[in-house]
Amino acid sequence: GGYEYGDVNRNGKVQMSDAIYILKYLAKISGYEMDEQQKALADVYYNGKVQMNDAILILRKVAKMDVTFGPQK
Repeated sequence: GGYEYGDVNRNGKVQMSDAIYILKYLAKISGYEMDEQQKALADVYYNGKVQMNDAILILRKVAKMDVTFGPQK
């Protein structure tokens, strides 16, 4: 599908709920599993893993901070 990086719950928008989804996934909360596409969308830090860094970057984007999704410098 044509989802934007960071749109982990695939609702068409990058928002706080995507960061929360990542946090719940990391906490292994039932109902917050991820398929391969979601893992790719969640990996906005672009290091091959879904981690806290990804949730933080999404929150920064939601807060309108200057954020780049993809390979980090």
